[in-house]
Amino acid sequence: TRRSSDLEKELKTKVLFICSHNTTRSQMAQALLAKYGGEDFEVFSAGIKAGELNPMAVEVILEDENIDISSYTTNNILNYFKQGLHFHYVITVLLKK
Repeated sequence: TRRSSDLEKELKTKVLFICSHNTTRSQMAQALLAKYGGEDFEVFSAGIKAGELNPMAVEVILEDENIDISSYTTNNILNYFKQGLHFHYVITVLLKK
């Protein structure tokens, strides 16, 4: 039989935010949806190529939203697909040049 926590996890809407290097926009979007979406969402973020977490993003989201993302790691999108993860929504937050 399945554990109830496994079933609850399956029922959550899985969202992946993607940006170029997973250093700023996607990290902030992940934090905001996790905060305001509550228990209904399982939120991830990734970059096309993982970079270093932007210290300014850490500072701004802490000051504006009281969310500490200093422990967040940057992720490469391919790692999620190699793990076989599937998402209900994939949202890009790329900077248009």
